[in-house]
Amino acid sequence: MIARSISSAVILGALVLAACDEPPSPDARSSIRLVAHFSPDRVEHAMPAAPPPPRTEVRFSEAGASFEAGPGIAELAVHDAKLTGVTTTREPALRMMLPTASAPGDFVHAIELRMRVSAGGNVALDLRGPEKSPAAEAFAQAAILFPISGPLVPDGSMRTYAIEPQFPIPSEHVREIYLAPADAPHVRFEIESVRVIFEKERLASVPSGPGWHGLSEVYRETLVARAPERLTFAIATPPAAWLDLAIGTIEDGALRFRVLARESGAETPLLERTLTSKQRWEPLRIDLARFSGKPIELVLALEAEKPGAIGFWGAPVVRSAAPRAPLQGVIVILADTLRSDHLEMYGHGHETAPTLFRLAKEGALFRDAVSQASWTKVSMASNHTSLYPSSHGIRDFADRLPDEAHTLAEAFRDAGFATLSSTANFFTGKLTHLEQGFEELHESAELASGASS
Repeated sequence: MIARSISSAVILGALVLAACDEPPSPDARSSIRLVAHFSPDRVEHAMPAAPPPPRTEVRFSEAGASFEAGPGIAELAVHDAKLTGVTTTREPALRMMLPTASAPGDFVHAIELRMRVSAGGNVALDLRGPEKSPAAEAFAQAAILFPISGPLVPDGSMRTYAIEPQFPIPSEHVREIYLAPADAPHVRFEIESVRVIFEKERLASVPSGPGWHGLSEVYRETLVARAPERLTFAIATPPAAWLDLAIGTIEDGALRFRVLARESGAETPLLERTLTSKQRWEPLRIDLARFSGKPIELVLALEAEKPGAIGFWGAPVVRSAAPRAPLQGVIVILADTLRSDHLEMYGHGHETAPTLFRLAKEGALFRDAVSQASWTKVSMASNHTSLYPSSHGIRDFADRLPDEAHTLAEAFRDAGFATLSSTANFFTGKLTHLEQGFEELHESAELASGASS
C-alpha cells in the first residue's frame, strides 16, 4: 500500500511470496509454540523467585539527598520530604546524584518517577555516569537534548510515571540523573522519589514461565527458567519436525542448557550447550525427525552452579513442513514518511526510487490508499490491525495497543509461520505494543549498534 501524501506517515507495503504453484493447504505447515503450552504444574524442580536486589533510588525523605538546580529551575527546596520548585523556561534541568554506584554488568529497564506537576505535556530525563563532568557542561547538554521522555498528567495529583528508555543503557553509565520535570515555564512540581529499575531487579520478581524479554535490544517471546528448573511439554511430534529456539542469559556465571526427549520415562539428550557470555542470543535448530508421529515430552533443562540463576528459552517452537509444500514466505516492507508525489509511479517527473518503480510495474499498484493518521505511531497501529484509531485506541505518545487487538503478525503466527520484525523506528516496536504476534523483534537501537542476535 502507498498512502497519499496527505499524511506525514506515508506507508509503503510490499507482500513478497516465494514462487509456488498454489498456496499451501492449512495443514501443510504447522507449528507448536511451547510458550502457549506452558503450565506451572509441569515445571520440575521449581525454584522460587529470588529476593530483589536493593532499590536504586533518590528519596527526599532521607538525609543526604544530593540535588542541584540547573537552568530553568527556581525556588528549589525540600518540603515535607518532597523536592519542590518551579520551572522558568521550556527547557528546565535539575541534577540528582544516586546515593550509591550501580552494580556493573546490568542494564536499565525503566525509570520510575513519583511526582506531581501543575502543567506541562512531557517529562524528560537523561542518565549519566560519573565520568560526565563538569556539571555546567552537563547542564548545557541536557538543555539541548533529553533522550528519555514520557507524557505528563498535569492534574495536580501525585502520580507514578514509569518511563522505559528506547536504547540500552549499561548500569556502569548511571550515577547522575538530569531531569526536566515539565516542558513549559511557570510549572510547579513536587518530586517524592526517582528510582532506576535495572533488568536484574525486574527479573528477580518475574515468575518462571512466559514473557517478552530482550538481550541487546533483540526481543523474543520467551520462557524464563531458574536453575535447576526443567520445563516439560507433552507433544504429538508432527512429521519432518524440528525445534526452533534461541538461548540466552543475563547472568555472569556459566549456565548449561539441555534439551531432552522423554519417551516412556527414558530421556534422550538432544542438545547440551553451556553459555558463558551474557546479553546475547544463540539461535539453535534441533532435529526431531526421529520422533515423527510419536507422543513425547520435550524437556528444557537449565543447570548452573548458583541455584536460581536465570536462563532464557527464546521463542521455542516445534515446526514442521510436509514434503509437498514448498517453502513460502511473506515480507512486509513499511517505509515511513515517504511522499507519494515524489515517486515516479505516481507521476513524479524524476527518477527517485527505481527499485520501487520496478516493483510497482511487476506487481499491483494501489492508487487510492489513505493513511489513517498524520503520524507514525497511530497509522502503524491501523496498518497492523486494520482498525481505525477510534477502535485500536492509539492516539498519543504513551498509548499502547491493547492485547485484544488482533495483528497481522498474530494471524501469520497462528497459521504456522515464523514471525520476525526488524525496525528502525521505535514507534513500530514495543513502545506501541506492536511486537504482538512476533516471535522475534529487533529494535532500532540494536540495528544502530550492530549488536549480534
